Amino acid sequence: MKKIITALTVTVLAIGSVFAQAKVEYTQKAFLYSPKGNKMELAGYDGNDGNIKFEIKNAQAGAWLTIKAALGTAEKYDGSKAYAEGDGKPGFSEYAGWVKFADGKFKLQSGTFDARAANRFTGLAGKWQGSIYERYKLGVANGDVGKDVDNYGAINGTKKLTTFVEYAGEALTFRAALNKNAYGTLDLQSGFSFQAVANVGEGTKIVADFKTPANNQLAFAVFAENNTLKEDLDFLVGATFAQTAANKPEAAIDIRAKYMLGENLGITTMNNLSYYGSTTKFDLWDMVSLDMPVSDTLTAMFTVEWEYKDLFHVTAPTTTYGYGELDFVPSIKYQPVKGVDLTAGLIIYTYGWSRPDTTKFSVPFLLHVSL
Repeated sequence: MKKIITALTVTVLAIGSVFAQAKVEYTQKAFLYSPKGNKMELAGYDGNDGNIKFEIKNAQAGAWLTIKAALGTAEKYDGSKAYAEGDGKPGFSEYAGWVKFADGKFKLQSGTFDARAANRFTGLAGKWQGSIYERYKLGVANGDVGKDVDNYGAINGTKKLTTFVEYAGEALTFRAALNKNAYGTLDLQSGFSFQAVANVGEGTKIVADFKTPANNQLAFAVFAENNTLKEDLDFLVGATFAQTAANKPEAAIDIRAKYMLGENLGITTMNNLSYYGSTTKFDLWDMVSLDMPVSDTLTAMFTVEWEYKDLFHVTAPTTTYGYGELDFVPSIKYQPVKGVDLTAGLIIYTYGWSRPDTTKFSVPFLLHVSL
């Protein structure tokens, strides 16, 4: 593994003279303290998740790959709050190459990657991602077809080998993608994704997504973003509709916004209501985060996450349905020099609402270096 990383680093630096940009980026996520099953045990240091990203590009072409140092379920969020350690085996999380044609109006990209067009409002979080900040992506939160619907590099929320062609005009961008997947009765090995992005007037953007990942599976979503309706306010609203192969509908409403309350205080909110026709169930997720620079190198953040599964108690209340959870996440980010971030915090889980019966907590830590 060390030889591979060394060789890649040397290669990136060597071809930096040919390409306009060459970058190496390292991120390590860990939990200094985390729940272990039904007990509270000092974890010491759980090296849950890390990656090393290598990227080269110029105006006409580029490529990147991300090596996962430890693959596992470290970022998987579930009700037990148990974060499993990775299996320690290296592997590629993302790899892709792209090239532009016709004065940059057309772009061809192929590989395995995440790629979204709608604003997720995660800018203030930096690398503080996963269940700690943005618990669910845009779309049906836990859907079978509508999950992470805006990601045209993924199907059903899972990254797939994808090739897409993009046309970028002044007011309209259009993408058509093939996503590796067993399509079903048509005996094809790819699903289909289509996306259109339109700039409508000043400060308004419309994103439309259509997917058919497999035969008799459909997903359609529309997201609208505006940053001129009110000064210092940027917001997004969207709706997703999907149908599984079993003719079970899914739907979701997303509302996200960022508002600057002053020069030193910003607020971000994410809200999702998802419907699952297979169980006639509604799930609600709300998030609010305050972001405040304390100094040139130190930023404080306080995030609250609320989730309630089976909002109207269609099924009998259990630890999965008819069940609420409220999490508090105070954190700080320290940036001693440009390109280096150190982030640490405390996650306080209270669940079993409306009468909370359990409280647990974790101490996550993140190191990010970009060269």
